[in-house]
Amino acid sequence: KVVGALPAARACPIIADAAIGLQVAHELGMIHRDIKPSNILVSRNGHGKISDFGLVRVDDPNDPVDTFAHQSIGTPLYMAPEIIRRQSVSSAADIYSLGATLFYTLTGHSPYNAEKMEDVLKQHLHSDPPNLQEYLPDCSPNLTSLIQKMMAKEPTVRPSAAEVAATLHAESISFLPD
Repeated sequence: KVVGALPAARACPIIADAAIGLQVAHELGMIHRDIKPSNILVSRNGHGKISDFGLVRVDDPNDPVDTFAHQSIGTPLYMAPEIIRRQSVSSAADIYSLGATLFYTLTGHSPYNAEKMEDVLKQHLHSDPPNLQEYLPDCSPNLTSLIQKMMAKEPTVRPSAAEVAATLHAESISFLPD
């Protein structure tokens, strides 16, 4: 278990790997619905791997899972607004949660915090995504922008998992020595 923040040079490749895993899952019609820091494992060679597919929804009209779920599914600290509202969920919900996870990985705390979980959920619904540069003034503007896009309230404006991976790989390259 990682305690505290990881430097961007370490966090970006791990989350990029997770984004690639999500890209594959999304191409297969799966929506994870519970992306959070504890569901991204790091292998011995430093690669990020997605775990815990217990809440996966298959993009299949015959999948009954949402019929029986009369409550929001997922982890509140990383939950996309559309899940909180119990609206239809697409792969964009995973991108939102991955953005919140990236924020956590870089800062050591979740994007929204409050004493009551109800207040955290309201922040997911109504508060602007946190500005990474307020917490890490020296971080890349591209990384700040990526998290803002990933955590957009409107699912249709979030980037795809492939776009997230490409941006994070580009960030990772910038950390390599010349």
